[in-house]
Amino acid sequence: MDEPYLAEIRVVPTEVTMEMGEEQQFEATGYDQFDDPKELGNPIWEAVKGDIVTEGTTCTFTATEAGDGSVVVYDGDLGPDPYGFADIHINSPTAVAVESWGSMKSAKE
Repeated sequence: MDEPYLAEIRVVPTEVTMEMGEEQQFEATGYDQFDDPKELGNPIWEAVKGDIVTEGTTCTFTATEAGDGSVVVYDGDLGPDPYGFADIHINSPTAVAVESWGSMKSAKE
């Protein structure tokens, strides 16, 4: 029987839609070639379109830029393969209509 090795990393949730400034937590779990859980020795997280705070297999992502982004994780002891990822969709801020000063003034009178 083959010795178990890290064959896959899964990140949950796998896909999210966020607003600017929102935070989302992600969790990574490693699996061996038999689909049994396998410890990640040195999880390394990277992010696109946001900032991250990491603690082992957990990552908290803060959306800082509108568009499509992602978080990616791999085991730093093994290199970038295998890796896990989650897709992140960050909505553009909604423009707020501001009334002109004149219409605000006349509404008060």
